[in-house]
Amino acid sequence: MANLHERTGATLFLVSARDSVNDTLAPAFGDAGNTSAFFLEHLDMTANEFIRKFQSWCDARRDDSKSKGSLLRVLQLECRCLISEGLNRILKRKNIVMAYENYESQIMVRHKVQLRAWPAGLKFTSPHNLHTIAEVQRLRDALVSGACTWVMLSADEHTAISEKVGEAPKKKRKPRKDKGTKKATAAAVPEPESDAARPRKRARKSAIASQIPPGPRSASVVPSSDESEGGEVDIVPS
Repeated sequence: MANLHERTGATLFLVSARDSVNDTLAPAFGDAGNTSAFFLEHLDMTANEFIRKFQSWCDARRDDSKSKGSLLRVLQLECRCLISEGLNRILKRKNIVMAYENYESQIMVRHKVQLRAWPAGLKFTSPHNLHTIAEVQRLRDALVSGACTWVMLSADEHTAISEKVGEAPKKKRKPRKDKGTKKATAAAVPEPESDAARPRKRARKSAIASQIPPGPRSASVVPSSDESEGGEVDIVPS
């Protein structure tokens, strides 16, 4: 195709799909002239999504796909591909795996996106866990029409779901205005003595004083022999 494009200027693409599960040919897409923009601008899907839809259409048209079991599997596969492709497209990634059991923590909190407007009355689970054609068909129609689609979460929505699952990001504390300066510590002030403690303190002082032996008396007050007999005391001037 590349040579044809160079020689003639033709813009073209080629899509191939398996006609049987036993075929060794894998679904493929080839183009010349950058036709991938056509799928995004006019079909609102990537070339890979188009290949999967084409393969699903081929599977559904096969004779052995007319049974309900085969049709159910085809619809389940298409829903799974639509959900996965939409997730990777909004995140501009190629290797994000959809998590249904831990959807809130692994998808909403981690990647800040949500699959919004899931069909009412349907359990939010993998399409392979929906066991009736009617249920899977409802989900498939909602995904194809865009009624159920991936959207980015707002800051408030992301904070709310983060708090709900207990993984809210820790907020940074506002620095103090006096950061880097030493705080002035007040000098220790003794507590005032209570009235009940004062008598005990005086009693301790009296007990201590009673244990101290008396010192020698001054010669000026030593009694004479006459004093011991009841006479007057002669005071000697110092």
